[in-house]
Amino acid sequence: MILPLLVALVAQGAQSAPPPPNALTAAERAAGWRLLFDGRTLRGWRGLGYDSVPTAHWVVVDARSRRSRAATCPNFRTVSP
Repeated sequence: MILPLLVALVAQGAQSAPPPPNALTAAERAAGWRLLFDGRTLRGWRGLGYDSVPTAHWVVVDARSRRSRAATCPNFRTVSP
């Protein structure tokens, strides 16, 4: 009795596995969606008042953007509006 239920649950999980974090599904890509942050670089971002991200202030650590200094630093935003 428990074995068929377990098999059914495993089969259901294999069919509806969510995409990995910070990834788009094929349907989202086909619809034109883009990720704002790739989890590895600051590509596509810039510091406010800068042409690029001031790397003395911002870095990517463990798939997150972080301030690299405790001092006051400029915010950043995406390059695309």
